[in-house]
Amino acid sequence: MKKFIFDVDGTLTPSRERIDKEFEEWFLDFCMWHDVYLVTGSDNPKTIEQVGESIGNACKKLYNCSGSDVYEQGKILTLATGNYLGKLEFG
Repeated sequence: MKKFIFDVDGTLTPSRERIDKEFEEWFLDFCMWHDVYLVTGSDNPKTIEQVGESIGNACKKLYNCSGSDVYEQGKILTLATGNYLGKLEFG
């Protein structure tokens, strides 16, 4: 399966805004058929506010705070403090 990495602000959503409902439906379907990763400078609560929990959970991983915090299925894998809880790789 191909891997796709997306930024959030200005790519999937207007900057700091919620994802468009029609695009949200399309993108959620896209996530079901592809390995999707989100990378953003925002923290996880802001990212979920923008893309919604459905998309957040459909993505393989969310790299928040420019990759300092990593989430998978809503669970934190790494924190900005450097605590290592899982793999830091795409896959």
